[in-house]
Amino acid sequence: MESYEGAERREYRRVPSNLVVGYRRCESREGVAFTQPSDVSQGGLRLHTDRRYTLGTRLDVSLRPTPQAPPVKVSGQVLASREVVAEAIYDTRLRFTDLDAMSLYAIGEYIRMAGP
Repeated sequence: MESYEGAERREYRRVPSNLVVGYRRCESREGVAFTQPSDVSQGGLRLHTDRRYTLGTRLDVSLRPTPQAPPVKVSGQVLASREVVAEAIYDTRLRFTDLDAMSLYAIGEYIRMAGP
C-alpha cells in the first residue's frame, strides 16, 4: 500500500486506539457487539465489525475514553465498510453524527493523552 504524501485533509487528529467499544445498528433489537477500534478522532472512528454495513447505516456506539470516565454514547454514520477476512471481519469507518460538547471533550482528552 502506498503512503499518502499530501496535505492532511482531516478536520480532527486521529490516534491509534486501545479502547473497547460496543456498537449496534440504531433502533435495533440485536445485541451489542464489542470490538477495539483501530483509531479514533473527535470526528469518528475506524473499527472492525462482524458484518459489512452499507454506506449511511447508523450505528450506536458506546466507548469509555478513560477508566474513570462515564461511557460516551454517540451515534455515527458508516462512511465505508470493506471485507478484511472473508465473511468474518470488516474494516468499518464511522463518522460521529451527534457528539455533544461533553462527549467531544472526553474524546479530545483521550486523544491528548495518547500523545503526538
